[in-house]
Amino acid sequence: MNLAKFERCVASRLRELFADMSAGAGVSPTRRLRLEGYMQAGVECQLISRQRAVELLCQAFCAQFNESLSSDSPILGDPNATPVDIRIPVRFPVAGDADRPH
Repeated sequence: MNLAKFERCVASRLRELFADMSAGAGVSPTRRLRLEGYMQAGVECQLISRQRAVELLCQAFCAQFNESLSSDSPILGDPNATPVDIRIPVRFPVAGDADRPH
């Protein structure tokens, strides 16, 4: 797999994950952790840099939630960690009518 193909794959999976997060039902921790591991493996196999992987994550997050996420945010993992540490932030849907007083 080449760099461009790997980047497209990561970007697509991030878009799908964040779209499902915002849809209301959320996503399983297993799915999120699997994608984190996929991105980390890509960095370790030199298919993508950690910085680029985090940039793709931030772009997909911003596009889905219309919120800025800085690529140096500590919630995205430790940039100096070995092995590679990339964390996808969990975003819960807005509470519905159940939280409104009756």
